[in-house]
Amino acid sequence: MMENTNIITQDLFWRPERKEDYILENITGTFEKGYLYGIIGPNGSGKTSLVRNILRFVEATKGTIKIDNQNIHAIKRKHLAKKLALVPQNTRMNSSFTAHDIVMMGRNPYQKRFSDASREDEEIVCNAMKLTDCYQYKDKSVSLLSGGEVQRVATARAIAQDTDWLILDEPTASLDIKHQVELMTSLIKLKKEKGKSIITILHDINIAAEYCDRIVIMKEGRIVCQGEREDVLTKENLKMVYGIPFKVIKNPVSNTNYFLPCKEEYQEDNK
Repeated sequence: MMENTNIITQDLFWRPERKEDYILENITGTFEKGYLYGIIGPNGSGKTSLVRNILRFVEATKGTIKIDNQNIHAIKRKHLAKKLALVPQNTRMNSSFTAHDIVMMGRNPYQKRFSDASREDEEIVCNAMKLTDCYQYKDKSVSLLSGGEVQRVATARAIAQDTDWLILDEPTASLDIKHQVELMTSLIKLKKEKGKSIITILHDINIAAEYCDRIVIMKEGRIVCQGEREDVLTKENLKMVYGIPFKVIKNPVSNTNYFLPCKEEYQEDNK
């Protein structure tokens, strides 16, 4: 695997078509290696569009994205697949494959054409499935799995890809609370033990507050603020972005801040 490297966006603008409004505007920032980043913000704020640009699914209208000081558009697809792996928000999988088959697809960038999986491939796939708690149905067709189970298989596939960066688009959305905690805990383990760098889009502010090292807050296609979790996740910043007041309490176990939307205060403000 290649050395873990930073992702840098510089003056990034993007719109789907020339005459349409920009969905991303003036995105400048650095995702530093070795951290777990949470991207939060209201619906339509550009979170997924930013990730799609980083993954080179679309091409920036203006500006640049670099990995290891290389423009991503100068990197061959197969090499980029060794740097970045995605767990998408909506996971569609061919129902003729087993869960093991799907996770093994994460090894494609490392395999020669028409070659069989190596012992190393099998070991990496096995470990990825155990880490995401989906090994027990490795021989099941994905058509028989629930949405949450499919999401865990997709996460295992991305882990098996063994990239510098793991990028997840709302990975906890279809998971029950137990598997939300297990997934986020496994991401921390990947960061600490395997040296992975992680970007995850999250809707749940308190999951971001509990597990992420650094936070990027977006609104209307722009980055409003970014930095260390304690500096960025404040009730003032959240009110500015979401338009509702928040109350802060301390998690008695982890001592992190927990944010509660204040329904009564919001109603008073809007009388």
